[in-house]
Amino acid sequence: MNPTSTWRYVVGTLAFVIGFGLGTSACIDEKPYVPSFTEFVIDLVNNHGDDQKPVTYDDFKDLPDPDGDTNNTAAYDSLFR
Repeated sequence: MNPTSTWRYVVGTLAFVIGFGLGTSACIDEKPYVPSFTEFVIDLVNNHGDDQKPVTYDDFKDLPDPDGDTNNTAAYDSLFR
């Protein structure tokens, strides 16, 4: 290897390691993401409308519902546009 290609190899490897480290550290979160009931319903309608297998109650029974008993129908407006 000549000095120029060695230098490129070192710099390239270093850039990869730093980039990988920054990228993975940005993804680390202490708490896992838990969708709200509203987000779950919107995702279900938008992305799983053709699924043949129905969603079981256990899949969404413990999701937080920020609307509670207020039935905030405005939260679902994006489904009707």
